Amino acid sequence: MKHYLRYKKHYKMGLIYKGNGNQEFLEKWLERVMINLDGTSIGTYNIENKEEILNALIYPKIPNNFIHW
Repeated sequence: MKHYLRYKKHYKMGLIYKGNGNQEFLEKWLERVMINLDGTSIGTYNIENKEEILNALIYPKIPNNFIHW
């Protein structure tokens, strides 16, 4: 069931996990959550990869349909 937002907002979320998580599954799960919330996923990251997390926060993924002029 899709969640219908009351206000026009666009969220960008990432998921940081600890331990031996299945990153591929978590990535797909987060993508589905963000579709329901009308947002964009910036990825899933293990907490041990601090540099990768910081890069994702500073330079988030740009969606394929984003046009920059």
